[in-house]
Amino acid sequence: MNFFNKTEIKLHNLKQDIKEYALQIGFADCKVTNEINYRNIENFYKDWLGRKFNDKMNFLERNLEKRFDLKNILPDAKSALVFSISYNFEQKINNEMKISRYALIKDYHKVIFEKLKKVDDFIKLRTTNYKSKIFVDTGPILEKQIAKKAGIGWQGRNSLIISKKYGSWIFLGVMITNLNLEKDIEQQDCCGKCRLCIENCPTRAITENRNIDARKCIAYWTIESKEEIFPDFIKKNQNKWIYGCDICQEVCPWNKKAKIADCKDFILNNDISNISKEILKNLNEELFNDLFKDTPIARLGLKRLKRNIEGI
Repeated sequence: MNFFNKTEIKLHNLKQDIKEYALQIGFADCKVTNEINYRNIENFYKDWLGRKFNDKMNFLERNLEKRFDLKNILPDAKSALVFSISYNFEQKINNEMKISRYALIKDYHKVIFEKLKKVDDFIKLRTTNYKSKIFVDTGPILEKQIAKKAGIGWQGRNSLIISKKYGSWIFLGVMITNLNLEKDIEQQDCCGKCRLCIENCPTRAITENRNIDARKCIAYWTIESKEEIFPDFIKKNQNKWIYGCDICQEVCPWNKKAKIADCKDFILNNDISNISKEILKNLNEELFNDLFKDTPIARLGLKRLKRNIEGI
């Protein structure tokens, strides 16, 4: 028989209240890990950098020592809340150009951050001496590793976190706290022997150890790279992708049966999913800003968008 003291009961109830509130405001899931130290993957991460798999994404090399211990982010850290939200919205097929589906909706950074702030305020009203740090794909944390430990999903061969219900069509938000919350159960790896993501990547960017060599990745070149010209092997295999690439997700069996997203906060006023190549080629700065102002594409800029369109 298990016996709990009043503090444990209070924290258990708070954890359940947080989860229920997270679902109410649009999150698909909320899980907890009390694993604070990630030194076990330090060598793996540094080896990935040493192989230059991050190419020119130098921000992944900054604040390196902070990444492996959450106490370097929040000295009083005891647990991390991880939130997921689906972006598996049904989209029209564009026969001229392909845009990664996460970029066809409102920029997730702002949408998720606002929701995390609501959760943060929710917790503040119910606790004393509460401390937290919020991250949405920013900051020196190992977001996917934290999500994996919390049980949001497992890390698939395409390197992404995969949920049984929502597939890998999910955004993540992380909240590091000084709350001593009970951890959730880590998800079992359900990729099995499937290698469809590796086999279907046209540039062989997916490594055997569930990671990505950015130097070979179409998504990296069309989103992160500031080079004026693409390498020949990228141009040859670009296959109409002008922003991102979803191939490794489209072939994943878990994504074929993933639940359709129902959070309406991501929906744009203007549908950009079926925009024509001709329109994009003739955009000026003003029209570009007006068309993409609320999307991740806005950060790409007009010059690089036109670069991506050339040759497809």
